Amino acid sequence: MTISTMIWRYAKLNALLAVLLTGSAGPSWAGKEYSFGVLNQQPPAATAALWNPILQYLQTKTGIAFKLKMGTTVQETDAMTARGEFDFLYSNHNFDPRYAQAHYIPLAQWGGHPLVGQIVVDANSSIQTLAGLEGKTVAFPSRDAFVAYQVTVSALKQAHVTVNQVFGANQRGTAVLLQTGRADAASLNKLFSDQFQADNKTRFRVLYESEPWPNIPVQAHPRVPKPDAEAVQKTLVGMTTDPKGRALLKTLGIPGFLTVKDADYDATRRLYQEEL
Repeated sequence: MTISTMIWRYAKLNALLAVLLTGSAGPSWAGKEYSFGVLNQQPPAATAALWNPILQYLQTKTGIAFKLKMGTTVQETDAMTARGEFDFLYSNHNFDPRYAQAHYIPLAQWGGHPLVGQIVVDANSSIQTLAGLEGKTVAFPSRDAFVAYQVTVSALKQAHVTVNQVFGANQRGTAVLLQTGRADAASLNKLFSDQFQADNKTRFRVLYESEPWPNIPVQAHPRVPKPDAEAVQKTLVGMTTDPKGRALLKTLGIPGFLTVKDADYDATRRLYQEEL
């Protein structure tokens, strides 16, 4: 799905949601909005086109108000995460010890396939193996990315391959660096890589693919009252069984959310710690 398509769908959803979603309980914190932080995986317009309809659905179902919030860069969002500036958060960068001070509590993970990291090259590239990347330029979203940096850099180290690292700021920017020939390879989230190729009619070839990891979770700051956190968790997980939720998921083209617990991210924390 292209960014322009997502923006158009978002505009359409504003009208659709007004019809689909009716009735709500009173807000737990009357007159207050919870901030909802989102990791910088995509440009701001695409992030808003995806998440604002979800937040509007949550608000209508739970009676809790939300406002999308993120930094202008992933580094700024990570710093805000470390300071606990978000009430709710969609990210896995807080499992990095550098940003773990706020002790966010996982509620529900992105559904569908687990997280998988890839290192890819253009389909017509002469590079055939990780060893062929020695001394080459490889694009990454940021040093804070999990499957698209921590996991893939670990694989390069194990293969004793040294590369010139450049950064695309987010998943899309990283893919564009490869697509436009400004990088010899790119390190991406498999789900995003597949979608980017479909949207842009381009083809990448996989040199490395990681084992599966738990997907990115929606989390609550410990200051959020437990009933509110549980209401968000129940509503997100229940979207696939609620007719209105299913309609929204179909329109957005996303799989929904699954229950998750904090211990599911212990291996993620360990890898972040090892790579410090």
